[in-house]
Amino acid sequence: MPSTITHAYFALDVYERLDLDTKTFLYSEKQWLKTTGQGMDPTFFYHLLSIKPGKKVRDFGLFFHRHKSFLFFETLINYIKYNGYQDNPEIMTFLYGQLCHYMLDRTAHPYIIYISGQFIRGNRSTYKYNHVHGENESLIDNYLVSLRENIKPWEFRADQFCFDTHDFSDELKEVIDFTYKEVFKIPNFSKYYEQSIRDMKRFYRIFRYDKHGFKITFYKFVDLVCPKILLRKKVLSYHMKIKNKEELLNLNHERWYNPTDKRIHSTESFIDLYLRAMTEAVKAIGQINDYIYKDKKTDLRKVIKNYSYESGRDCSKKYELKHFKF
Repeated sequence: MPSTITHAYFALDVYERLDLDTKTFLYSEKQWLKTTGQGMDPTFFYHLLSIKPGKKVRDFGLFFHRHKSFLFFETLINYIKYNGYQDNPEIMTFLYGQLCHYMLDRTAHPYIIYISGQFIRGNRSTYKYNHVHGENESLIDNYLVSLRENIKPWEFRADQFCFDTHDFSDELKEVIDFTYKEVFKIPNFSKYYEQSIRDMKRFYRIFRYDKHGFKITFYKFVDLVCPKILLRKKVLSYHMKIKNKEELLNLNHERWYNPTDKRIHSTESFIDLYLRAMTEAVKAIGQINDYIYKDKKTDLRKVIKNYSYESGRDCSKKYELKHFKF
């Protein structure tokens, strides 16, 4: 999936294209929008640097990306609407941010997976894909930083830019807790999500920020002495340069395939995918606003669909990731 900085930029780009009333309503929550734009990715970092148990929450992050996409958003939207939370900017930002993450992942993730392959621990035939997915995502982050900031990508403080670690309001906790209990049977999920955001920010500060390149040197040494069954560590550092921008972003518009089915193909570049996802996100937010605020009759399933964040296909069906560029 696109990585952290990319998702933060995407959420901001969607914000800039919303109608004036919505932008004004969300203005004070822009930092929070960049955080909720990370979707459930923060759960991958829950207690990752702690001796406290956290694997079940981290595993849930992957499950979330593959299951019940429509039911999640339908439940969240209707709980907000019928409990009068549509005038709460913190809660609406949570909804919009989650939607932004979903739109970008379902659109761009099939491309990322196709060019990166899938590393499966214990399957030696997949070891050539070890680290490639994370590296490509980080390089796309770096590309966007180089375009937008007057700074070298590895000097950019992603931990400060992407995360808002404020204490959740009781109202937000209520909305999150109801939605995840109703859809995934997980009680009190807000406490896990709130802690996950803080853990992710801390992880990025400690392991990913690498202004002078010392960390990537250490990571490469660790990779050298560790067996190939372990995920390579060098991709943790943002201290890396793009070797072939055209190939990474498919700027030459070569044909690529959905990793689940070669009958589904495209020549879109990553930039094309990003822009398409942005257009779809803005349209969906407008339709959801009409449903919530104007009580307009809306088929939410047509607005949101039920796609996997991973394959971009119906997540009620199981598809194998099996087609890759190399």
